Amino acid sequence: MFLVKLLRRFLFLILYHFYARPKIAKTDITELLGFSLVVPPTVFHPSLYFSSKILGKYVHSLDLKGTAVLDIGCGSGILSLIASSKGASVTAIDINQAAVEATIENAKRNHLEHSIVAFQGNLFEPVRDSEKYDYVFLNPPFYPKEAQNLLEMGWKSGENYSLIKEFVYQAFKYLKPQGKIIFILTSDVDIVKILKIFEAERFTTRCVSTKQNFFEKFFIYEALRIS
Repeated sequence: MFLVKLLRRFLFLILYHFYARPKIAKTDITELLGFSLVVPPTVFHPSLYFSSKILGKYVHSLDLKGTAVLDIGCGSGILSLIASSKGASVTAIDINQAAVEATIENAKRNHLEHSIVAFQGNLFEPVRDSEKYDYVFLNPPFYPKEAQNLLEMGWKSGENYSLIKEFVYQAFKYLKPQGKIIFILTSDVDIVKILKIFEAERFTTRCVSTKQNFFEKFFIYEALRIS
């Protein structure tokens, strides 16, 4: 197991420095899941990380017609675009203003601006207390470390997953009675510890999809609040 992690780390460093780093250092245009995306620097790049594509495919499988969706940490807006294309009304939020602007631009780029609104803010901060959603989507920052800049906020959630804790603590009041949180985790992190965060706030969780990619396995979960 140690050798596998060491090899994965080595390959990651090679790919990051020679492929990913040049892309995230400037505005990039990419295609993902049938959508054209502009991704500025500091914004989580959905084509460079498996989680966006895997979660995006799952979101595409949902019946979202007529639903209200909240996309927390929207990045360049890929989940918002998918949900909108499936008939949902989408509110997208990101702490990074560049991500908000990218989501708005990408909604226009894909002719979906009629059903997507985007706001800058931390987690649920821009949402009015009266707003309720059928789904809240989260592709969370996985790693329990402190982010040093906006780019790192895409994959670092603070010591002991503090950002995920704050998200779960606030989420319930923005969900409709049968509203669900859809989120993705990786085998790289302490999944049991993260699921216990949800359980502490009276959410039940179940794994609805898994995907093995090279040295890493992804798990998509659905969380429902116990009334």
